[in-house]
Order: sequence, then C-alpha cells, then structure tokens
Amino acid sequence: MRFHIPKKIAHFIGPTFGLIVLVVVIYILQKQIKHLTIAAIFEHITSIPTHVLLLALLLDLCAYLVLCGYDLLGMKYIRFKLPWYKTAFASILSYIFSNNIGMSLVGASAMRLRFYPTWGIKTFSIFQLVIFTSVSMWLGIFTISSLAFIFKPIDLPPDIDIPFRAIRPIGFILITIVIIYMLLCYYYRRTIRLPGKILFKLPKLRIAILQPLVGMIDYTLAASVLYTLLPTHDNVNFPLILTIFLISQISGMISHVPGGLGVFDAICFLMLSQFYDANVALGSIILFRIFYFLIPLIIGAFVLVIYELANITLRPPPASSP
Repeated sequence: MRFHIPKKIAHFIGPTFGLIVLVVVIYILQKQIKHLTIAAIFEHITSIPTHVLLLALLLDLCAYLVLCGYDLLGMKYIRFKLPWYKTAFASILSYIFSNNIGMSLVGASAMRLRFYPTWGIKTFSIFQLVIFTSVSMWLGIFTISSLAFIFKPIDLPPDIDIPFRAIRPIGFILITIVIIYMLLCYYYRRTIRLPGKILFKLPKLRIAILQPLVGMIDYTLAASVLYTLLPTHDNVNFPLILTIFLISQISGMISHVPGGLGVFDAICFLMLSQFYDANVALGSIILFRIFYFLIPLIIGAFVLVIYELANITLRPPPASSP
C-alpha cells in the first residue's frame, strides 16, 4: 500500500501559481520602475560601509556551510559512511550550481553524480539522497515560513490584486503539512509518491525531525545576508525581513525560474518598497544577488576547474600495450 499525492494537484498548482505570480508582478512593476534611476541605485550600493559588506560575506559563507547539513543527514538516510569533507565538498558545489541554474533536482543530481560514484556510492542511492535533500529543503522552508507567517504576519502590498491579504492562514497550512509528514514517518514508514511520480521512502522519525532544522538555519542565514545589506529603518527588523524573504523565496521556487530570477526579485522589491525608497530596495536586492549567487558561482566554477585539472594531472597514464 502506498500513499499517493493527487496527480492533478501536483501537475497544476506549481506552474499555475508561478505563471500567475509572474504576470501579476510584471504588471505591477510597470508602475514601480518609473521611480528608479541607475544613478540612485549605484549611489546606494557604493554607500554601504566595508564592514557591512564583510559581514554579509561572512553570513554568506555560513549559509553555504550549513548546506552541507542536507547531505550529511542524507548519508545517514541512505546508510553510507563518507568522510565529512568529501560530503561537504560535493554538497556545496551541488547547491552553488543548482541555486543558479534552477531545476534543483536536475542540477543537484548532475553535480552529485560527478563526485559520489567515484567515492563508492551507487547511482540509485545518489538519487535517493537527492530526493531526501529536496524534501528536507521544503520541510525547512515550510517550517520557518509557518513560524514567520504566524508570529510575524504582514499584509501583502495593496498593488498585488489577489483574493487574500493576510498570510497567517498560510502559516497554519504549512505547519500542518510538516506535522503530517512527521506523523507519516512515525506511523507509516513506507514509500510515498511525490509530485512528478517520484517515489520516496520515508525516513525514521529521528532523522525526519532533523530535516527541517537544517532548512530553517539555511533560510535564516540567507535572509540575514539581505537584512545586512539593507539600511537601518525604525519600522524594519529581522523577523520582518525574514518574512518578506520567505514569501519571495517560495514564490521564486514555485515559479521554477532559475534561481527565482525575476519572481523573487519582483516580490521582494514590492514588499521592501513599502519601507524603503525604491532605489534603495532594488540596490540591496542586486547586492544580495551578487553575494548569494554570483560570488559563490564564480568561486564554485573556479574550484571545479581546479579539481578537474588536478584529476587529469594526477591520473596515471594508460598502460602501454606490450
């Protein structure tokens, strides 16, 4: 017996929501961008003190180190012992590239399939690991979002013409999903079918409890990078920015756009513009993109090239035929 998620819901909710969000934000941004000037945006970016930029880089580093937790926990799930530094190396590179190219399952699988087989992990186990880490990521963002939406609810911008304004009910829905998952891991402990006809064997409860914790820390640190790059404001604190970040992040992830590019930025811009000048809001988002996506991508690409060149150099020459 298997637990099935309805196919119609799995096939239509994500793409439909992403399309609606994209159309709405494009329409709204047409009215907002007239207040933007490149000079003002550049002025804000260059006015940020060096120590603030260094703090953002430090938080960025911590955020990517925490990503190792997904794979370290995943190794326990597939019951494979691998040195932590190898797991960390493959994990960080996987997330660097999947964060930038989108298609998280495809991007994450490709990079892990490059490294893990050479260290003795079978292909089937790698795909199990990828599914587990993806589920962990969603559990993490659902859990932290539910707490943020329930305890720090904010109204969506009035420009966004949708049937609801309050997000607190969404928080209760998300935490209910997490609780149901935990109950399934405790009582059901079998294979369920995820969206996309993906089969996933539920982990033991002690592993399941740790899954959302990694994601909660991950998204909290990512939001803290954005918060650091924003100027101080009497009506703005970290819980508020965390809520804005999570709303934007979920919208970007559901839209299936690489890195949430455009959707994340538009939603975040609209919500930050309620508190900051439009040029300041967009300048901070651009900096966040540079710090959280572009810089890690450049470093990751450099490390990957060095790794491949080292493998070619150290590889023993083929034995000559007699």
